[in-house]
Amino acid sequence: MKFKSLLVAILLSLMSCSTVSYMDFDVLKPAEFFVPPQIASVVIVNNSAVYRDSSVYSARVQGKDMKLSGEFLDAFPDSVIQSLARQLQNRLFFDTVYVAEEKYFEDGKDHIYQALTSQEIKEIRQKYKADGIISLDGYRYSSFVDVDFYDDGLYHSHMEVGGQIMWRFLSTENETEILRKRQMDTLYWHGEGYSIESSVENFPAVIDAVTEVAFYLGDSFANVISPHWEWVRRKFYLSGNQHFSAAADWLRKGNVKEAEKLWGFIYHNGSTANKARAAYNIAVSLEKNGLVNEAYEWAVKSLNEFLLASKYSVSITEIIEAQTLSKELKERKEELNQLNEQFGGVWGDQ
Repeated sequence: MKFKSLLVAILLSLMSCSTVSYMDFDVLKPAEFFVPPQIASVVIVNNSAVYRDSSVYSARVQGKDMKLSGEFLDAFPDSVIQSLARQLQNRLFFDTVYVAEEKYFEDGKDHIYQALTSQEIKEIRQKYKADGIISLDGYRYSSFVDVDFYDDGLYHSHMEVGGQIMWRFLSTENETEILRKRQMDTLYWHGEGYSIESSVENFPAVIDAVTEVAFYLGDSFANVISPHWEWVRRKFYLSGNQHFSAAADWLRKGNVKEAEKLWGFIYHNGSTANKARAAYNIAVSLEKNGLVNEAYEWAVKSLNEFLLASKYSVSITEIIEAQTLSKELKERKEELNQLNEQFGGVWGDQ
């Protein structure tokens, strides 16, 4: 009897399955740090000492530790700054982004992470007329390769290359420090082969990997001080009844408004399961068009309908996805408030 009930449940679940597709679009995410709107222009400066460390390159081969020789990448901070400047210029968050030609660290300074002096800040402000200074005050990098032999008869290897940067963000108006951040990140590569050499043959040259880390750090720090776009993928339903199919036809023709009208009709007249799916589609469509507050309201409606629907007409996965969509859209509502502050006005819907 239990087997028969389980079989019926499986068949009903299969019958309730809907064809789905996906919408891909970008959403604007706020900067991690609030930069005062009055800072409209910035200059990026290299205030770092040249890095030297005899243990910068190391390896462990079948449990044996060793130091590796290699050239130092003195252009590391320049690569970081180049990457950061390119990102900030492309985003247009700041009106102007300068890169200082001068290198400000001097051997006479007491500490390798020492900040710019008051006199240096005045000189930079006078030359570039910038509201803010983004100062790279120090850097480190290292690489480590690990190779070992496993029971599967192969040598397994991995390489990790890490870097860290000491940043200071200063206001030139009053020479105050508005942000200090130690940024750290690591990139990884994995390989395997029947010999030690073959397991690492697809790894980049260490100096190239270090350069890649430098560019990555610059790109990543741009997210700390400026809003950025992130790619998202959202599911939506194509079938369930004839109205879903008609809405899908309108989507293929590029007429989102007509599709939304049909999903609205389904929500007001369909079964509970179809109401849930139609509301889900409306939420995704509104989010794609930047109407986050309305999208959140429809996501909540979708979740409520999914929770009311028969357990044989919707799947657990659908409920979890509806919960996730509601949670993410609630977070996006909060992010809109942050974006409005960061842009010094209204960015998204209210």
